[in-house]
Amino acid sequence: MVQKVLSGIDDDALRVSIVWTAALRNDTYEESIRSRELIPDPRVRHYWDGANALGALAAPVLGTKMQMAWDVYFAYGRGAKWEGSPAPPKPANWLHQKISEDPKRRMDEATLGAMLRDVLK
Repeated sequence: MVQKVLSGIDDDALRVSIVWTAALRNDTYEESIRSRELIPDPRVRHYWDGANALGALAAPVLGTKMQMAWDVYFAYGRGAKWEGSPAPPKPANWLHQKISEDPKRRMDEATLGAMLRDVLK
């Protein structure tokens, strides 16, 4: 689904960082390497975080009940910078795939595409 959304956005300014984590038992570095093939867009950079460090740092930024952010999609506007803190900056917008979180932020193809187009304006 993510690749389909990205292929529908013709803007070279779009930059995507995908951080693969070990959130579930079958989430391994080897599986993250295989999963990269699902999203071959040249605007995408893939990273592995086996310690789930980013998820632990990102969860409080969102102001939700999540203790670890995973299956979340952050969107930052042009010129956004991550400086001075190990935690990521608060995103301009974000979506998730969690049943227990805000249903208005639930990610699907249409909402992800709209969110990315919005921050590219």
